[in-house]
Amino acid sequence: MASETRLQMIISAVATAVRGVTGIGQVHNYLRWAISDANFETLGVSGNVVNLWQITRLNTEERWLTTGQVWRTHTIAIYGAYGLMDSDATERTFQALVERVANRFRSRTMWGLGIDSIVESTAPYMGALAATSELLGARGGIQVENIEHRNLHSKLVHWCQLNLGVQETPEGLAD
Repeated sequence: MASETRLQMIISAVATAVRGVTGIGQVHNYLRWAISDANFETLGVSGNVVNLWQITRLNTEERWLTTGQVWRTHTIAIYGAYGLMDSDATERTFQALVERVANRFRSRTMWGLGIDSIVESTAPYMGALAATSELLGARGGIQVENIEHRNLHSKLVHWCQLNLGVQETPEGLAD
């Protein structure tokens, strides 16, 4: 297999950060698709509870600067699913998980995983890879885009989508 691309390194770093959150179940650094209930059980069920997190890129914006540099900002999506059981107040558990994941990406030192810092819309570029708000309409850090209920392979779950803007190091334009 060829060496990892910058995008793959970013997604792997995000997945590693999510794995470090207390209470998180299985984390996959790409979208997984189950063709059967049995297959789904192996992908995201532990202890009879769905607790599945998946990371992927939604889009990439690229800017070519007059200096000959290319700035690429990826929107990385973190999808989370957690088994819904009203009698166990899983809504509260899930909301707490979402907040712990979001908190993991709020640190100025980010994750110690090669992504240096949050770049605010008025701040200068700050490192090799940096979460940025500049290219995402000045929204900083991680965004909780959606929380809802879904049915995954006959299991009712809480579902969320968190979006994170991650900027690559500027590179020169290719010849």
